Amino acid sequence: MRKVFRIEGNQLLTMTYAGFKRFIVDVHPGELNPNELPSFHSFKFEENEPLSFSVRLTYYEATKSQLTLNKEFAEYVRTTGYDHVILCGPNGASIATKIIKYKVRWYYTVKFGSQWRKFVSTNGFVSGDVLNFMFIDKEKNNVMRVIKLQD
Repeated sequence: MRKVFRIEGNQLLTMTYAGFKRFIVDVHPGELNPNELPSFHSFKFEENEPLSFSVRLTYYEATKSQLTLNKEFAEYVRTTGYDHVILCGPNGASIATKIIKYKVRWYYTVKFGSQWRKFVSTNGFVSGDVLNFMFIDKEKNNVMRVIKLQD
């Protein structure tokens, strides 16, 4: 197609079906920069930003066996199909933590379950600490980096 339509560089090409096994081909002038397309456009290119959330640990979250995830992050974790995540803390310890999912009326609650308490104590986290949870590569694995943020 590059030779037939004399396309150089990165240009937008659209094909519209005209019926009877025929297409109308339009080559749009100028370089195509996917970052300049509106967010609703199907060709919009977006960098995969690491999915993360932060939480300030309450006494309950720092001492009990579960951590409830915020709504957006919980929705992502619920739809991944993971039954556990591997939490990597600042001291280098990696602990597999069970994901608990259950439906409450019309929405889901998602929590880190078994091994959460062990992860908190192993890393020395306490009530009042602000932790940031981030998938290292959310598309390929269930490993999360957890860091303590400064207040």
